[in-house]
Amino acid sequence: IVSEGLAPSAQTFGALVNAAVRVGDLEQAHAWLSESAKHGVNPGVVAYTTLMKGLCESGRMSEAAQALQEMLKAGCRPNLRTANTMLRGYRRAGDVTASSQLLQQMESAWGLAPDATSCEYGVALLCQGLRVKAARQLLQRSKVSASGAGGADQGADDDQGRDGMQVSWEGAGPAAQLRSQASLWTMAAEASLLLGEPLRRVKLAVRRAGNLRRKAAALLEAASAAGETAAEQATASTRLFAEFKERELERRAELIAVHIQRRSKSSCKGSGTPRGCNLLPHMCRLLALPSAEDKAAAEPFAVSAGSLLEELRRSYGLAQLLRQVPEVSQRKEAEGALTAKLATVACSRDGGELHLSATFADAPGKALPLKVELCSGEGEWVCAQAAADVGQAHWASVEYRRDRVFRTFSRAFLKGVSENLCVVAGDAALFLRLLAPGSVAQVFVNFPEPPVRRGRGEEGESGGGEDEADTAESSAPHLLTADTLRLVHRALAGNGSLLVHSDNVTYLRQLAASLNSIGGFAGVSNPGAGAVPDEDHRAATKKKSHEGEEVSSAKSLPGGKQPKAVSVWRGRPGREAGVVEPEASSYFARL
Repeated sequence: IVSEGLAPSAQTFGALVNAAVRVGDLEQAHAWLSESAKHGVNPGVVAYTTLMKGLCESGRMSEAAQALQEMLKAGCRPNLRTANTMLRGYRRAGDVTASSQLLQQMESAWGLAPDATSCEYGVALLCQGLRVKAARQLLQRSKVSASGAGGADQGADDDQGRDGMQVSWEGAGPAAQLRSQASLWTMAAEASLLLGEPLRRVKLAVRRAGNLRRKAAALLEAASAAGETAAEQATASTRLFAEFKERELERRAELIAVHIQRRSKSSCKGSGTPRGCNLLPHMCRLLALPSAEDKAAAEPFAVSAGSLLEELRRSYGLAQLLRQVPEVSQRKEAEGALTAKLATVACSRDGGELHLSATFADAPGKALPLKVELCSGEGEWVCAQAAADVGQAHWASVEYRRDRVFRTFSRAFLKGVSENLCVVAGDAALFLRLLAPGSVAQVFVNFPEPPVRRGRGEEGESGGGEDEADTAESSAPHLLTADTLRLVHRALAGNGSLLVHSDNVTYLRQLAASLNSIGGFAGVSNPGAGAVPDEDHRAATKKKSHEGEEVSSAKSLPGGKQPKAVSVWRGRPGREAGVVEPEASSYFARL
């Protein structure tokens, strides 16, 4: 452009930033913003927001916050999309305080009223941090703008609403707005249970959520009877997804209702346990690894009891839980007991190695085997396995997104299985590096995301003549690289096993080739009743000497043993592969 004697505009730099973010080159995206300043061009709010989105999705929140400050310094006024981009990033990173400060800044400095998306992210984070009163206050400011959907049972509560702009719920149809609010009131009820608030508060939130769901259902029924085809009735896929979300919300409401009944019965027995103390003993099995985003890749990284404790305060409401303990002496005793337990998990004499077995109450010398699921999402599958494996094995789940980790931990507590499940928030590769070697019996990965090749063109797609092992080692971001698989091998005990379950047979064949190439793994003879070998993979393996659900199952070999090629199987893994609850459901499977 410059060589042609033309002047680049804000749209020019916006397009360049967007292209760089789309292919994952965030450094180049930032360089284009710097270049715009050299040309005296203000790139505008869209370009800055695009960079922030890329940084947030990569977990680089400190850089995203810095980009926001650069934007303000350049004289660009943030818009709702900017604010919601940052709020979404804070939600995934679990930064409760930063999100609350941003919500205040939106109104006081930028003159922006939170919309439905802002409210969703804000309420979800406040609930995750067990700041339930603030979450209710934000919800009470919200209103459904569509005709016939107002009111929404937003009546009096013990919490007084705070001053501020009204939250607007525009853009979606009225039934969708009501369902969104019902989901947020369900979150508030769940957080209230975790915090140990009086049951009347919990039941009030549950009742509001139920009323909102019924109003949404009535609106949809009326629209259907009237033969409407706009907004709410737009497409079959829209209706199907709305029905799916409603069923998911109902599942969560049922989980809360069961726990309310259980707690009501224990209250009738007069246990005398102080408020907030029920969850505290389980907090040692919620491990949030500090972010390593600002550290050099080669720099040694270790955790300590202090760092784990600080992350529980930052992301998961430890301070709020402790405040629920009425006596100062009891509060100090509870925090001291938690610190001591975490010190045995992150053992300083071992350089900060993680010893997850220390989180469980096993008798000396009688530790049960440990099973680990990587990338566990919201934890339905792993909670079902932990419940079915009580007395036989302990379980741990690992998930990068802290909002999903909170959902897993909450589910485990509400279902009464948190004594047999340790929930870890952090990068899976970092977790494996910190894990004590040989401490895991089995590792499970369910439906991993294959590497997404951005900006490569059709010639980079699988089947274009590349070797399968090379394809599995794509430079595109993904979890199961050769380095990660070596870390899995390091963590496994002798004859331990790795099971990868997917509906993408091509990716599983690539992973099997990668496992065979790095060594130390062998194929298993039978991963479950009804599972059959993938004949195409077996034929390809024989040539090299080396669609339904698919399984790649491998075991770690003691030194010196001759390996059998890692195999791909068709079918569902069963008890033979360590899956004690083969019929366990998950959000992904239902979707």
